[in-house]
Amino acid sequence: MENSGQSKSTDVPPHDLLRLIRHSGVLSDRQFEEVRGKVRSGEYPRDSVALAGRLIEERILTKFQADRLLRNKAHGLVVGRYVILDRLGAGGRGRVFRAQHRLMPNGRTKGDRPPNRDAGEFDSQVSSGNAAHRPA
Repeated sequence: MENSGQSKSTDVPPHDLLRLIRHSGVLSDRQFEEVRGKVRSGEYPRDSVALAGRLIEERILTKFQADRLLRNKAHGLVVGRYVILDRLGAGGRGRVFRAQHRLMPNGRTKGDRPPNRDAGEFDSQVSSGNAAHRPA
């Protein structure tokens, strides 16, 4: 099938990156209000791509988060109490992400639970630290 030359909606940066950041939940309310204030005051750029670059530069967003948001993919960046920071890999048993617990801000690796695995067993492994630990 030939590409008609038109971009898919995920190829076009969002008009309002702030709205997507808010919707994704990757920033706390306080962090979001701080970023929004800096955009309004002109300290941060309004353009979505430039703003994403600035937030990466200042370590407010990771490159992984910014790339997803710029592709209009706000969902899946927060899983329970974990904020997804990066995708580390994938295999036959699922995907592995580096994540940060909202209350315990040290980077942890969190796997995507295979469908046939008990959720309680999976969550207890992550909580107890039996999942691989990678400092942020």
